[in-house]
Amino acid sequence: MKNDVGSIYPRYVMKNGLVNIAELVRKECDICCFSPFATYFRYADSLGINARSKQLINETPQDNSKLSNFQNVEEDFTENHINDNNLIIRVESKLSYNVHIFYYPWYGNPDHDGKYYHWNHPYLPHWNKDEAKKYQTGTHVPPDDIGANFYPQLGPYSSSDPNVIHKHMAQMQKAGVGVCVVSWYPSGQADNEGKEPDSLIPELLDISALYRIKIAFHIEPYKGRSPETWRENIKYILDKYGDHESFYRHYDKMKKKHLPVYYIYDSYNIPPGNWAQIFQSNGAITVRNTDLDGIFIGLFVERQHKSDLIKAGFDGFYSYFATDRFSYGSTWGHWREIMKYAKERNKIFIPSIGPGYIDTRIRPWNAKNIRNRDNGSYYMSATKFACDLYPEFLSITSFNEWHEGTQIEPATKKKVEEDLYYLDYGSQGPSYYLELTRKIVDIF
Repeated sequence: MKNDVGSIYPRYVMKNGLVNIAELVRKECDICCFSPFATYFRYADSLGINARSKQLINETPQDNSKLSNFQNVEEDFTENHINDNNLIIRVESKLSYNVHIFYYPWYGNPDHDGKYYHWNHPYLPHWNKDEAKKYQTGTHVPPDDIGANFYPQLGPYSSSDPNVIHKHMAQMQKAGVGVCVVSWYPSGQADNEGKEPDSLIPELLDISALYRIKIAFHIEPYKGRSPETWRENIKYILDKYGDHESFYRHYDKMKKKHLPVYYIYDSYNIPPGNWAQIFQSNGAITVRNTDLDGIFIGLFVERQHKSDLIKAGFDGFYSYFATDRFSYGSTWGHWREIMKYAKERNKIFIPSIGPGYIDTRIRPWNAKNIRNRDNGSYYMSATKFACDLYPEFLSITSFNEWHEGTQIEPATKKKVEEDLYYLDYGSQGPSYYLELTRKIVDIF
């Protein structure tokens, strides 16, 4: 594995043979709007999971009257109930609010947005100009040609379509996931390929409430992000969305109150001393013990980030990449050490698991990093490593990051022509990874 990584990324290999993700992100950030590509190492373990008990929340079924215009939101599932409006919906599903899934609201199509967003993603060039010449360039042309190796069962949908949001929330509910962690940019900003996500938050909150799903924020590295602007953003989020019933808060045992949870992507781009201004209690513009206080989770990529995240004053850290041996933080074999480090300092470690990885429809030169799903065995192997740690939280990458093939959202078989066809979930069916996630939640 070490030689394989070194041969693919000779400019980014650290002493231990792992890819220097922070440097790679800096190289890719100008051309790529989402997380850097992953290197998966197949873990050939059995599927046996050390089951343990953790209470799941089974709340009173919600009022379904508001859903009357959205038919068959769970048509893929067999155990549903039909209400008086002839709406098929699973209302009694148990949800775990300690299981969080990363969600991307950046997709668009002509019917709802005037044009395609993200489905028409460009091919990203190799950093070596000579190598880049060997591969396809240009952009994808939906609806048949999209920037993903799998094809969504819903087709190239719009994230702003209420019917799509209903279906997504119903699928999360079926899977037992209680918290949807939404990729977020400040009002007026977006990634290079997408629409402003902040404008979708009100509808996401309203619809998720009908399914008892909570919404948390995955704050992206937007232009101009600094401790000062970040503090302003937190105030904006709380002022605009903090009173909504679907806004996610978790009970902090030490502070003895419910606090919002924020994931901060690429947190290492801001020096620890700068973060300390808002996250340390003695910081110049601290949020601690104010109305802006929360549970702030930074991204753990490289080994030195352990001490950096502590110095910065984060409440915990997450690994994000569902990619064993891609980075120090995402290496399953390092998780026990990271968890021990976190517990000794009263911090939270949230391991991130995912079903697989493939991104050659946007990075055609990256075939060596394909890691097959192996009918769910990769997903379950990651789950075993995570659950053996008895973490307080588990994060899943992802619900719908289609570009990198980490999605659990239903996919369908599609063949456009002889040399253009899409992967699917095989004989298990389109909803297999939702069902597998349900099993993982029950195990957790």
